[in-house]
Amino acid sequence: MHFAVNVVGPYRLTHQLVPLLKKADDKARIINVTGGGPPMAADVDNLQAEKGFKGMGTYAHSKAIMEATTMIMSKELPDMLVTVVFPGFARTSMAQSAQLKTFPGLYKLFYPLFLFMLWMGNDNGKLASKAAKSTIWAASSPDIETGKYYDTN
Repeated sequence: MHFAVNVVGPYRLTHQLVPLLKKADDKARIINVTGGGPPMAADVDNLQAEKGFKGMGTYAHSKAIMEATTMIMSKELPDMLVTVVFPGFARTSMAQSAQLKTFPGLYKLFYPLFLFMLWMGNDNGKLASKAAKSTIWAASSPDIETGKYYDTN
């Protein structure tokens, strides 16, 4: 499911919208939002978690592949601005539902830090609105370049 939602969906939707995007007055922007943490290697032998679901690891793998396909799209669509933005940590329902068993391998060691960050983030959603700023920046900044990964945090 992660692969379909985070990779196939954005790729297919973008290509369906290309004819409309080409009609834009300004250079059209395609901004894919990554998440979860720093980029990591994709598990290409387990794209759809058919060999086992690894919680946050499966999510991170699908996001890594989404980032790679975004870079490919930036070359396929040279008349458009195509990029990836990382919004940073946000106190969302997905983050709050994460359990120790969903963290892959050595990332389990960081689970207490993750919980602390959630506890510190108890600000009634302000962190989520702060995280949205990087996406808004990518959608409006004149300084953005195609084929780049942006983390404005």
